[in-house]
Amino acid sequence: MNQQPKRSNQMLREMYNSLKTHLNAKDFQKAYEIATAILNENDPFWTKQVNRYLPWILFNLKLKSQRISLEELHQTVETIVTLSERKNGFVLRSVSILASETLKKADRKKGLQILQSANELLDKINVDELSDKPLESSKYKDKAGKNKVLPSEREKWYQLKTKILLVLKKYDECIQQCRNALKVSNLIDPVWFYYRIACASSYIGKYEEGLEALEKVLLYKDDWYVQKLFFEIYAKMKDFDNALKYGCRTALNSASDSQKLTFYLNFADFLKAHNYKREADLHYYLYLKTLEKMKDGQKNDTNVKRVYGSLTDKNVVKMREQDVRSELAKFWKDNKFRNEKQLEGTVAKVINNGAGFIKSSDSQSYYFKLEDVENAPKSAHELRNKKVKFYPTKSYDKKKGMESWAAVGIVVVE
Repeated sequence: MNQQPKRSNQMLREMYNSLKTHLNAKDFQKAYEIATAILNENDPFWTKQVNRYLPWILFNLKLKSQRISLEELHQTVETIVTLSERKNGFVLRSVSILASETLKKADRKKGLQILQSANELLDKINVDELSDKPLESSKYKDKAGKNKVLPSEREKWYQLKTKILLVLKKYDECIQQCRNALKVSNLIDPVWFYYRIACASSYIGKYEEGLEALEKVLLYKDDWYVQKLFFEIYAKMKDFDNALKYGCRTALNSASDSQKLTFYLNFADFLKAHNYKREADLHYYLYLKTLEKMKDGQKNDTNVKRVYGSLTDKNVVKMREQDVRSELAKFWKDNKFRNEKQLEGTVAKVINNGAGFIKSSDSQSYYFKLEDVENAPKSAHELRNKKVKFYPTKSYDKKKGMESWAAVGIVVVE
């Protein structure tokens, strides 16, 4: 077969200029076709010129479309990282897309292999050369309608790195990188670094370290998964009272039953182990009922047989769901402040946004939200000068940038 004659240097120059024209017009498909044709010539000079633009072409043509297989995505990102002269935020975005798609789409074995590769690709980026200046976005707005401030490239590198390390079960390295991240200036979102320290610490038996980090998380977030991790750590420490308290808070916190599915099972096992047989059965019921509502839930779940065998009272499964939830709601509320000291005070100030301040008997001020008042009136203004009982909790004042105190579990006593 006759070989295709080599293109002349002048022809390659014209193709290269055409490539740049198509790039300026954002015609990445045509630019990619021209780049491929030039690279097939194996000319060292023009290969070097084309490779300056190829990462940007690949990013826009393949990564942004997200219509390629995970294998092709992996290969494309490796090419982008290898060819990019400056390992900057653009390269970081490429690795981030790879990690995100892998976590969403890959099965466990393949996913771990690709995440290990993504972890190695991140190491090719010098994190200290990335900008630590937060980014202002005109696309996203905060509650006040102002441009939202987003994490810097350096913070994003640590976010991705620590997330991957946690999934890869490299717990000691994850903790160290989280601590490195917390030293970054202008940090926008430190909460996830504290949360990953807590997770990683709990997996390697450093429970006190995990609890310390979770207390920091609690200043920013009070979500169900934070309470769940408190429950899991205290359960491992065999601290029954605190485990029960945070288990009940997890159950009361807002999240769907499908999200809490595994928690219901673990909490039921915990309660049964401590001879709370009735409450354990009711949580087993919730687990089974949630599976029943999920497509092929009980059919595909390997725990169903064990759960039925764990029931002390088999008749629980015949109860009405409404009755089960009502009984459990009382149990959860009775124990959510277990062994905590209740304070008394007076609602001293009310703010128009449904919040205010309670002054305790020792003149300490506690911020509160209307949603934390039991049987709350429609307006917080109706609480002005009312005497209340409440539980104090640590909080964070974003305006002042400092820790503060808040009131929860508030009951009006007059």
